[in-house]
Amino acid sequence: MRDYTQTMPGGLGAPALTPGGRTSTPPRSSASRLARVGALLVAGLFVLHGLAHAAGLSNIWGIGGKAITNTSTLLSSLDPGSAAYAALGFAWVAALLLFAGAAVGLLARRSWWLPLAFTAAGLSLALCVVWLEAAKVGLVLNALILLGLTAWAVRRKVHA
Repeated sequence: MRDYTQTMPGGLGAPALTPGGRTSTPPRSSASRLARVGALLVAGLFVLHGLAHAAGLSNIWGIGGKAITNTSTLLSSLDPGSAAYAALGFAWVAALLLFAGAAVGLLARRSWWLPLAFTAAGLSLALCVVWLEAAKVGLVLNALILLGLTAWAVRRKVHA
């Protein structure tokens, strides 16, 4: 059996030294493995949802065919051929990049992933409201993501 009591300078969480001088870490608990699988699933959801924003971008910029129909009352006065309308494509790019960044931050266990995920979901929700006719599913998905993120943040704060 390995001795994990001798840690290198750096305190708790530092790898233990084995008799051969190599470093090793204590085995992960089943709860830790389950949390890692959950993080992978959530990160995968973020990536897939972020990629879905490429469809909005391609529609606005006319990449790959027909432009999105302007069925939103929020943009009814905006000409789909105008520069202002085309500039909205950057919002779709931003949502895509924010979701991808949140996925990377979550998997890398960085503290900034949660605010990034909230920002991504909020922006995505706004885009879905603007193009409600074409993005009803995204509206529901963003609401669920925001609900899940809020529950996770509250749970984390309660257990801190």
